Amino acid sequence: VFFVPDFPYFFPQSTLADMAKLYRRLYPSWDEAEYARLCGVFPLDISARIQRPLWLNQAFFTEDVDGEFTHELCLYFLMDAAGTGLLERGESFTRYEGQRRHEFIWLPLEELQEKYFYPLFLKEGLSHLPGQFTLREEVE
Repeated sequence: VFFVPDFPYFFPQSTLADMAKLYRRLYPSWDEAEYARLCGVFPLDISARIQRPLWLNQAFFTEDVDGEFTHELCLYFLMDAAGTGLLERGESFTRYEGQRRHEFIWLPLEELQEKYFYPLFLKEGLSHLPGQFTLREEVE
């Protein structure tokens, strides 16, 4: 059993580490190994501060790599990475999720239109952040 709130709430100025500490206490089945694995897959500095949620995006698409039809739910947050050293780690990094290779590259916002990446709504959305939490749906 788990709880999914109507609005994804995070304490103002909390960090990922702060929220993990809270959820460890709330969920007896918290999986510390899975949390550590995900922190390794997605190299987010757990000291980055959550400013506010931006989007919940529901997407239905066919995966480019393996042709598999996918239903994906993603939450996007505005984060404050000041003091984390995240931007000083280099312009790109690679992570693997099983056999899948993920390449992450920092790009100036003005270059997004010409680049190949998903979800497509981020090409415009990152330049025009919503003032309130927004539900989105994409169907390809």
